[in-house]
Amino acid sequence: MFGYLRSAIEARRQIPSRIAEAIRDPSLYDLVVIGTPVWGWSLSSPVRAYLLANKSRLPAVAFFCTLGGAGSDQVFGQMREIAGKHPVDCLSVTARDVASANYAARVAAFVAALQQALEARRNSAATNAA
Repeated sequence: MFGYLRSAIEARRQIPSRIAEAIRDPSLYDLVVIGTPVWGWSLSSPVRAYLLANKSRLPAVAFFCTLGGAGSDQVFGQMREIAGKHPVDCLSVTARDVASANYAARVAAFVAALQQALEARRNSAATNAA
């Protein structure tokens, strides 16, 4: 119970958690997909910490979140602000979506948008190299 309350307070006050340093350097990738649960209409504190620690090394980004019902717009705004980047795409999946299996088409569209962004990025890199 204490951990849940601490996490909710950290999220609402926008306090990052202490996390281990990332094992993989995000700058080595063309796209980094970052996901978070929504905690009290806020970005989770561990993901906030990751973004703060790695924002200067992030390539293109995409965001997703899981939530009980509301708060995705606020969370995506927080993620954009911290990362300093506009995401390729965003996806939110609510508990209701999961219970009704009403998310598969949206997940497929999200994946397609990511694939399209990667292809465009690679084509641009190939053109610039030529």
